[in-house]
Amino acid sequence: KAPPQRPPPLSSGTAETEEGWKLKPVISKQIHGGAVSGCHLSLGTSSYVTTTSLDGGLMVHGLPSAQGNDPKRRSFTSAHRLGRHPIPQKADSNVQQHKFHPFRSHHSSDPLACLAHVSDGKGGNIAFAGGHDDVILAYGINSACALASVYSHRDAVTGLVLVSHPKSDDGQFTHIMISSSWDATVKLWNVCLSGGESVKISKEPFDELFDADSAVDCVDALHIAGVGLAVAAGGTDGSLIVWLWTVDGEKTVLFQKEAKRGHEPCSSVKWSNNGEILLVAGFGNGQVSSFAFKHDGMYPVSKLNLGSPVQCLCIIPSGQELFAGCADGGIRLISVADGGHFDDHKPKSWGAVNGESSPGVTSLCVVPSEGERKIYTIASGAEDGSLALFLIEKL
Repeated sequence: KAPPQRPPPLSSGTAETEEGWKLKPVISKQIHGGAVSGCHLSLGTSSYVTTTSLDGGLMVHGLPSAQGNDPKRRSFTSAHRLGRHPIPQKADSNVQQHKFHPFRSHHSSDPLACLAHVSDGKGGNIAFAGGHDDVILAYGINSACALASVYSHRDAVTGLVLVSHPKSDDGQFTHIMISSSWDATVKLWNVCLSGGESVKISKEPFDELFDADSAVDCVDALHIAGVGLAVAAGGTDGSLIVWLWTVDGEKTVLFQKEAKRGHEPCSSVKWSNNGEILLVAGFGNGQVSSFAFKHDGMYPVSKLNLGSPVQCLCIIPSGQELFAGCADGGIRLISVADGGHFDDHKPKSWGAVNGESSPGVTSLCVVPSEGERKIYTIASGAEDGSLALFLIEKL
């Protein structure tokens, strides 16, 4: 069987149509000196994108204005103000309207390998970054400074996610932070966020998960009401493991997929809960797989080969579309049907989304519109340090 063909590159500034979907590039620019390891897109009255990179940088950029776009659509708007400091812009300048506007930057002496973004609920926003120095850093986007840090693992921190704390009503903690590492562990930490971008991270994890067979490359977690915390982790050897942790401290391995010959990594895992609880995983051999969560375990549902190593995944909240960033520099759009079945034997593909040199896509963030039309605003980071912004719309 012939492998899927590599998608053709995008033509700069022109819309590209793919089987009922249209991609419209907005801007692409190299902003880092190393691969982008994480990106988060925030849209609203203040629209910005936060990135981390293997060059050790954490950066925040205001987005170009979106004059002429549908006003009913939630999309990027001119980020005139983030926090206390304005971003200089000229509304009458087409050049300014199609630029990323530097707003914040922080530099670590070691590579930053992962990013998580969370609001303090009072207008503040915090970026959590994990690095090769084994440290997790909390950085205030409005405050423009490091807020807290913790020496977390015995090797590089490779994944971070924060979920609401099931005991947040007692006021002591607001979030659980889940971290993964090349030291083959996943750790759970108590975190308290409060107004003014105040952050407190417990000095020690309150629980550790040791069952991974190899260094852990990625992690994601989902709080399931009345059940507990489902934690999925992918290994550098291609293994996949899922734990269920309950508030009384019990932890169970729900699922464990052992590595196969070839040792291609499990590079990304993402949960979705839209009435049905699904887990999707991407692998270095080009495969994406879906699994259904049941109270007695995890069950494989569907799998698909994308023809290029999968480096990052993003599944939208409705769970109907799955986006994959690949090593060939393209992105794939996969429709997900009820039960977690992949609808597409041939996913929609767009190539070279971060530039004509087609650097591999290493990070994705997808924000859906609020209206009935399916329009997605997407930020993609690449291995050459570039950041791209584009729209994908269902025709």
